[in-house]
Amino acid sequence: MDVKLKDLIITKKLGEGGIASVYLAMHKKLGKPFALKTLLPKYAANPRIKKRFLTEAGILLALKHPNIIRCYDVFEEDNKIYLLLEYVPGLNLAQLIEQIGEPLSLNLMLAYFKQILNALQYLHEKGIVHRDIKPHNIFVYDSGMGFSEHSVVKLGDLGIAKALGVSDLTRSDVRLGTYSFMSPEQIQNPANVDHRSDIYSLGATFYYVCTAKTPYPQKNNSITELVNAIMTNNIIPIASQNRNVPVWLQKIIIKMMAREPEQRFKTCNEILQRLDEIRLNKLKKAQNPGCLLVLANYLTISFLLILLLMLMQN
Repeated sequence: MDVKLKDLIITKKLGEGGIASVYLAMHKKLGKPFALKTLLPKYAANPRIKKRFLTEAGILLALKHPNIIRCYDVFEEDNKIYLLLEYVPGLNLAQLIEQIGEPLSLNLMLAYFKQILNALQYLHEKGIVHRDIKPHNIFVYDSGMGFSEHSVVKLGDLGIAKALGVSDLTRSDVRLGTYSFMSPEQIQNPANVDHRSDIYSLGATFYYVCTAKTPYPQKNNSITELVNAIMTNNIIPIASQNRNVPVWLQKIIIKMMAREPEQRFKTCNEILQRLDEIRLNKLKKAQNPGCLLVLANYLTISFLLILLLMLMQN
């Protein structure tokens, strides 16, 4: 698309992140809503941050996946850079959980989990690490029918993503993430993380989706105490936060959040395969109730025969 600012009608501000604001903009000719992202004024004149913003644009323009927010164009006017992004009406996961006031149901959570795993697998295969996976950056599309297992989920805000092998633009990227969802290695050295850090962050995100709470206690809103807990303590057991989470899912999340990257799942595809194996096993059990019925009948007949023999002997 070849878009200019004059082609758009900005209707409202959607939000503001660490370095940029996002607005809802209607394209005059297309009659279609878009999200328009631009640097905050205090950062627009900073060459280093401007370069990072352009890097984000280059990454986003090359991505085409149904579960990743599309970037349609990047343009510059009056020394300001704008990204024209896909607009996703709906809520992010943090907003959705806040709205319903409790963790998501198992079926809903798994439906969303699989979509984001597919999106992350796509990024990782392209050598891209997102580095800011958290509930606030996962958006659930509301088609007007409410939120369901059929809702489309999209991953957004690759603002501090990096292409592997490309030198970091800043050492302060760590400040742009949310500590509760960051891997230990990202906290220690944000310049040196790989796709396994994203797997940890997604595990922490779905811990939150399962429990409506973060994996580590946050005392007195102290970043120092939170970081120390992430580096040295075990996560709060999921079962103590929500007894309805099945053990097999707890094990998957715990493995995703292993402190050592080598102990985590190697890829998102490996997690998807594990989920499929569990689904198929449950399906097989549901399709074979006859085995239990045959066993029950056998035991009943055996008991009756023994009882009959005892009566005949008497």
